Amino acid sequence: MSAERRKTPGRPSERYPPLVRRMPVEQWPALDRLAWEVASRPSGLLTAGGFVSRLAPITRSKRAGEWGRYLSYLREVGQLDPNEPTAERLNRDRLARYIGSLRARLRDVTVWYQINDLSYFMPLIAPGQDWSWVRRHPAMPTLREVRASRRPIIPPNATLLFFRALQYCRQAEAGPLSLPNAIRFRDGLIIAFATWSLLRRENLAEMEIGEHLRINDGVMRMVFDQSVKNGEVIDSPVPELLHPYLESYLRHYRPALLKGDISSVSSLWIDCYGTALAYTALRPLFNRMGADRPAHQRALDPPCLRDHHIEPRRARYRGRRRRSRAQQHRQRQQVL
Repeated sequence: MSAERRKTPGRPSERYPPLVRRMPVEQWPALDRLAWEVASRPSGLLTAGGFVSRLAPITRSKRAGEWGRYLSYLREVGQLDPNEPTAERLNRDRLARYIGSLRARLRDVTVWYQINDLSYFMPLIAPGQDWSWVRRHPAMPTLREVRASRRPIIPPNATLLFFRALQYCRQAEAGPLSLPNAIRFRDGLIIAFATWSLLRRENLAEMEIGEHLRINDGVMRMVFDQSVKNGEVIDSPVPELLHPYLESYLRHYRPALLKGDISSVSSLWIDCYGTALAYTALRPLFNRMGADRPAHQRALDPPCLRDHHIEPRRARYRGRRRRSRAQQHRQRQQVL
C-alpha cells in the first residue's frame, strides 16, 4: 500500500448510523469542550500541563472518541443537555442503558474495551473523583462472557505452509535465473526454513554460513550457541527435504543476489542490493506469503508458527493440571 493511499481519509463519520458515530470535539457541548481544552494544555516553564497533554496522540484520539460516541448516544436518545456539568453527564442509570445499547449490537469484548476507555477518559476532564465504578458497573459483561465472545484466531497449518513455501521455490526454478526469481526462491526458502526451525526473526536474520548453517560431508546442521532468547544451545540436522533447495540457493540464487561476489558477505540471506537481509525486512516477507490467508487466521509470522506447535502442548498441560486438581479434591473429600 502506497504512502498516499495510507493517508487517504477513511469512511466519513456521517455515513455511520447515529449510535455508532463519534461526535467530534468541535461539536461537543461548551462545558465538555472547555474541560477538554484545559486538560489538553501543554506544560509551560512554570506551569504544569493538563493530563491529556501527557498522552500519545493516538491515545488522546481514542479517549476523545469514546466520549464522543457517548455524547452521540445521548443526543440520539434525547438526553444531551448542553448546560449539564460534564461530571454529571455520566451517571449509573445512563451508563446502564448505554451499555445495553452497545451489547445489543457489539461483541462483549468490544463493549468491555469501549467502557474501559470511557472510564479512563473521565479522570482527564473531571479529576478528583473515583471513576473506577464505570468499568465495574453491574451491566458490564463478565470476564467469562468477554472471553467467550472473543473470535478465535487460528494459527496457520505449519505443514501446509511448509509445502506451499517449497512450491514457491519450484515456481522460481521454473523461470530463468533472474533477480526477481532469486528473490522469490529466497523468500520461499526462508518461509520453509522458519516453519521447520521455529526460529525468531532476529535469529533467522543473523544466520551466517559456517557459523549457524554448517555443511560437512553433505550433512547440513543448524547451530546456535546460546544466542537464542532462552539461552539454549541449538544443534539440529536440517531435514533432507530442504537439502536440494538449500544447495540450489547456495549454488545459484545466493550468488545471483550477491551479483557474483560471493566472498563479500557471509550472511545466509541476501537482499536485492547484495547485502545481508535486514531483520526488519522479514515481516513484510512473511506478510507477502500470508496475504491471502483467511480473515480469522493470525498474520503470518514466526510467533504464529511457534503457536501452532506450542498451543496443543499448553492445552494438554492445562488438561493435566485440571485433572490433577480434581483428583486432589476427591482425595481430600475421601480423607474427610
